[in-house]
Amino acid sequence: MKSFLPAFVLIFVATATHAATAIEPAFNTSFCVENSSPNNGQVMTITACGGAANQSFTFTPVGSYYTIEPVNNPTVCLSYGYGSATNGSTVEQTTCYANTPQQQWQIVSNSNGTYSILTSTGGGELAASGTYLGAALVTEAPAAVTTQEFLLPGFSTTPAAPTVSISANPTSIVSGESSTLTWSSTNATSCTASGGWSGSEATSAMTSVAPTVTTTYTLTCTGSGGSANASATITVTTATPPPPSVSISANPTSVTSGGSITLAWSSTNATACTASNGWSGTEATSGTQPINNFAATTTFTLTCTGAGGSANQSVTVTVTAAPPPSVPTAPRQAQAAGYTNLIFDEEFNTLNLSPNGSGTYTWYNGIWYEAPSSASDLTVTNSVFAATETPSDPHDSSITTMNRGAGPSTVFRYGYFEARMSWNTIPANWAAFWLFSIAHAQGTDTIPTGEEWCELDIFEAFGNGNEVGTVHDWVLSNGTITNTQNTNNYQPLNGIDMSQFHIYGVLWTPSTITWYFDNQAIMSWPTPAICQTQQLFMILGTQVHPPQTSNVFTNVDWVHVYH
Repeated sequence: MKSFLPAFVLIFVATATHAATAIEPAFNTSFCVENSSPNNGQVMTITACGGAANQSFTFTPVGSYYTIEPVNNPTVCLSYGYGSATNGSTVEQTTCYANTPQQQWQIVSNSNGTYSILTSTGGGELAASGTYLGAALVTEAPAAVTTQEFLLPGFSTTPAAPTVSISANPTSIVSGESSTLTWSSTNATSCTASGGWSGSEATSAMTSVAPTVTTTYTLTCTGSGGSANASATITVTTATPPPPSVSISANPTSVTSGGSITLAWSSTNATACTASNGWSGTEATSGTQPINNFAATTTFTLTCTGAGGSANQSVTVTVTAAPPPSVPTAPRQAQAAGYTNLIFDEEFNTLNLSPNGSGTYTWYNGIWYEAPSSASDLTVTNSVFAATETPSDPHDSSITTMNRGAGPSTVFRYGYFEARMSWNTIPANWAAFWLFSIAHAQGTDTIPTGEEWCELDIFEAFGNGNEVGTVHDWVLSNGTITNTQNTNNYQPLNGIDMSQFHIYGVLWTPSTITWYFDNQAIMSWPTPAICQTQQLFMILGTQVHPPQTSNVFTNVDWVHVYH
């Protein structure tokens, strides 16, 4: 039996609903409280136990009290109405409302293993109105009688212990990345974070975190049944910077001694580069650099560094000895005459021109009876000599091998002479490649009655497609000049474009003079006696053919003389 005052009043805060249980009067455990209908307002009565859903109830903690709900309709709660809780007020099931004292009960554990179910005020107690089947459930003043004692199979006065779980996804990240913490709990009313986080947290939720070092996140959740905690660890690794890469190339990778190359390089994930071996110093992380005057095979190395380390690459440029200058070979017609020795070779890599008409040079400006040409009219570009002239020039534009001063001149007698030439093929252009008597130019060609001299015109321009080559025997006697020359000096070359480069040549022997165009003989003439005794110097140039008024030019790629 119970004492009038309860031996133990269960007062705790919990969130979990107790498992469904029957409510059995202590005076007869074969009886059970039931609701004959799940509807609102149904009166609770005592009937024979049968295990039906309307004889099963759940106890839901509300602060220090419980609400009692039929399993077959959990939206209603046991309520003792709105009358006095001590005078037999009928207990009904009515719609559950929050904070309603008439629907809140204290559960008292008695020393005999039974439970007393008191109103929230403690002034009333759940009781059976009789010990017979069909007796109504009422509230009466608390008393030590069996009609106010009940068995609650499976009910425990010990609050359920909280549980908590927490996880991280992912559990391993690289510094700078994030992970999601997810947690849940049961039988808990509050949770507190510690370790890698802090503060109050909901009893279940998720959040994103971004630790920079390996971190453990702990969550402690508390309820009326105690507290529990769980932890999740996120492992943080430092991002490994990508390693640098570098490439270097040379163009070309093989040159002759004295040649030039260009280095080109690029890199990734690098902040600085250093040159070594064939070059040195700090270089940009990408770029180009020309390098000149190679003398030996050289390796160029470039090392580039960055947060991820360093990398290097090399390129080797092979240097070979420059081949000896190619020596022109005498054409077959020169060889046939025995002229195989190259005594004059002008490739026009530069223009070795005297600045004042004297000294030791290959060429001298202008022919002997005129003032020198303007320096701008005599140029070399890409190993091609160009003589240009405008109608306003008072003289022709020529270079010769005759020294106007006291120094030596370059003169010839006999041999094979050839030049590769082009010119603008207009009537105004009087382009010429010719030889003239040094004795006459210097005034030493005297004869008893005057003077006599030799002139050999290898080529003169008189319109496109015409080859004009003339040998002159000039005589000045008693004040009269006469000229004896070959009569076949004018040779049309139909279909030939002389604005393109062609080879103009002459074979001068003691007996015969033969003119050649692109190594093909086109005419011959006996060598005059005067041309067998005098030495001649060479002239290259152009002038405006009167009375024309157009600008003219002549280009010369090279000149060869074989003896």
